[in-house]
Amino acid sequence: MNQNVDVQLSTLSTTGLRKVFTTPAETVAALDGIDLQVPAGQFLALLGASGCGKTTLINVLAGLEEPTEGEVHVLDMDVARSDLSALAHMRLGDVGVIFQDNNLIEEFSALENVALPLVAQGMARKVAREAASDALASVGLEGMEKRFPRLLSGGQQQRVGVARALVGGRSVLLADEPTGALDTDNSRALFAIFRRLCDEGTTVAIATHDPLIHEYADRVVYLRDGRITEDRDLQRERNTVEG
Repeated sequence: MNQNVDVQLSTLSTTGLRKVFTTPAETVAALDGIDLQVPAGQFLALLGASGCGKTTLINVLAGLEEPTEGEVHVLDMDVARSDLSALAHMRLGDVGVIFQDNNLIEEFSALENVALPLVAQGMARKVAREAASDALASVGLEGMEKRFPRLLSGGQQQRVGVARALVGGRSVLLADEPTGALDTDNSRALFAIFRRLCDEGTTVAIATHDPLIHEYADRVVYLRDGRITEDRDLQRERNTVEG
């Protein structure tokens, strides 16, 4: 997939993005001039050492942190100029966010955890539960709808988090270190789910340390000290090797 896409055609885009954190001791630019365009259906991986800015970039794209300078667009939304209510609506609607710790509600079953965003949007509980059941099946958890998080493995809990981020037909998934606590087999299973979703048209951007991502992603952007140091088109590289 061509990564040099016009901003107007990008599902995710940033221009001159800076995020500065100030403490009594110092001022740190976590993001320092990020220009990035991600077309629909691309599987983008953000790689770099801890502190490079990849988590901050995911958080800014998700509307969880406010940029200091620059332009940020997700789908048709101007994230940098949207209020908190609009950003929350974005995360409930078209954009799903996945965290390493899942943020599952322990007192809710897998089905209830996944249905929650739909109920929050006002969907009838029966319809929401049916959609949640379909989402769980799509990540290989059919038959586990009634299990509570404590009765699921780490990999299964993470897939519940993915199902919750997917439910309702999200067109964008943003993930921060989703395989950080998983073994190799579960990491591969999760990356394969992301790969399939991208093949079906979902845009996925993931911050990760996991080298396995190179086998699944279309593109890898490397960050260091808040700046992009390399932008690799893995799909093109694969096609060149195969050709």
